[in-house]
Amino acid sequence: MFILFVDYGLKRCGTALGDSSTKIIMPLKQVQTKLLLNQIENFAKEYQIEKIVWGVPNNINNNFNNLHNLERDIKNFARHVYKLTNIPYSFIDETLTTEIQKQFIKKKDKNHKKYNHDVISAMLIAEDYFNNTIDQ
Repeated sequence: MFILFVDYGLKRCGTALGDSSTKIIMPLKQVQTKLLLNQIENFAKEYQIEKIVWGVPNNINNNFNNLHNLERDIKNFARHVYKLTNIPYSFIDETLTTEIQKQFIKKKDKNHKKYNHDVISAMLIAEDYFNNTIDQ
C-alpha cells in the first residue's frame, strides 16, 4: 500500500511517498499550498495512494493560537481532500520535524540551502509513522 505523507504549511507543503510493505520512503516534491489539492489528485492517480498521513504540530512553545489555527487548517483541508478523493487519512505529531531536518542537514552539508526542507520534513513524518504506528 502506498501512503502519501504531507508536511502542510501555510505557503508550501512537502510531500513524500511511503510503501507500507517495505517501509521505503521516497521524496516527492514541494508544492505550493494553493496547488496541493490538484497535486494530491495527481499523486493518487500516479501512485494509487491508499492513505494520506498529515503531520500536525503540537503546542510545545505556548504559541497556542498560531498552532491551533494551523492544526485546524490541516484538519479541515484533510477532510476536504477526503470528500473529493475518498482516500482515508490520519494525523501524526510532526512537532520538531522542521528543526530536526535543519540540524541534520547543517551537520551533513555546509551548503544546506540546496536541500528541500519541506520534502525532508515529509520524509521524517513518514519515518516516524513507520517506526511508531502499529496499524498502518
